Amino acid sequence: MKIVLQKETSKNWRFLKFLYDSIKQGYQTSESVEINPYDRTNIEGRELLSTTLEWDGKKLFFDLSDHAFLWNLDALEQCDLYFKANLHWGIACKFLGEEYINKYRGKIAPFLLFAPDLSHLLRRRSLYNASAIFQKYDVCQVVGVYRNHTKNSSRLLSEVGIDEQCSPDAFHFWIRFWVHKYLSESKLKHFSRLTSKGQVEQEDGLVIHPSIKKYRFFQKIAASRFQFVNIMPHALLPWKAYEGVALDTPLVLDHNPLMEMPEGFEMVENEHYLSLFGSKFEFDLDVSTEDPSCYRLLHSLEKVDFDKAFSALFEKLQDETTYTDLKERTIAFRKSKLNGQNLCMTIEHYLKLLT
Repeated sequence: MKIVLQKETSKNWRFLKFLYDSIKQGYQTSESVEINPYDRTNIEGRELLSTTLEWDGKKLFFDLSDHAFLWNLDALEQCDLYFKANLHWGIACKFLGEEYINKYRGKIAPFLLFAPDLSHLLRRRSLYNASAIFQKYDVCQVVGVYRNHTKNSSRLLSEVGIDEQCSPDAFHFWIRFWVHKYLSESKLKHFSRLTSKGQVEQEDGLVIHPSIKKYRFFQKIAASRFQFVNIMPHALLPWKAYEGVALDTPLVLDHNPLMEMPEGFEMVENEHYLSLFGSKFEFDLDVSTEDPSCYRLLHSLEKVDFDKAFSALFEKLQDETTYTDLKERTIAFRKSKLNGQNLCMTIEHYLKLLT
């Protein structure tokens, strides 16, 4: 079998590392001297993280954008197989048209965006876990935000809730802020922090704090019974989630993922993770494509919604049987699924569907 990997020059190449490591471990490969033949910029003028490789004569394109509505149409039309992270068929049809999607549906496959340090974490898992042999926290929530929306909000910080009319950026902040507040005011032992994503001007030491060095962050995850990962309003399983799984720390999500999961990597609520709001919301595919609610969960949430959801979640987080079961399934998932061999088997699975 001949596999030719694309020479990567992207500043975001680290997000391709686990994919490349997996292929190199399982197969003999060579490297193309050409750069990615497809334009990396998306419609907003930003880089669409992607790579192209040749797999036994078949041209494969990996679209790792975290936007379900962005596609590289040249690659979709010209490659033999188009792997898309954050694939949602409804959003795809909404933006590209059902007839167009159906024309190429047979060569579109779901994929995942893996953590840049996933290979490192899988190799060094025992060291991180040994350093956290005495667990200090019930739950760890360290999440980045783009802006401090408490500064210009008409909502008092004692008024729990999120307005339906808020922007995706505002919703992104408020859902993380309220989860942080509920965890901070609970009886759980927690490590919860909103960080600035390196935007120093956003740091005030009260609401938004400096980013944590990644190795300290990994230690915090390993020292926790659960890792809380916010996925709203995108409703996709982010690469951050796999850091906890690699360290055998069960996940808690604020909402169930709505994106397609590739064969071999499916995760189910209450089996592989706990969920704050479950499958409470859906994308509104009836609105215009100019309305972000067709690809973001921008529904209003009142105090009663948070109170009810957190009451049920806190009960589960403190239940020893729930923790033990999720811990065992997380370890099993890491051993059987979160490895290079399974990733390559997944790629081969979709290649066989082409024939």
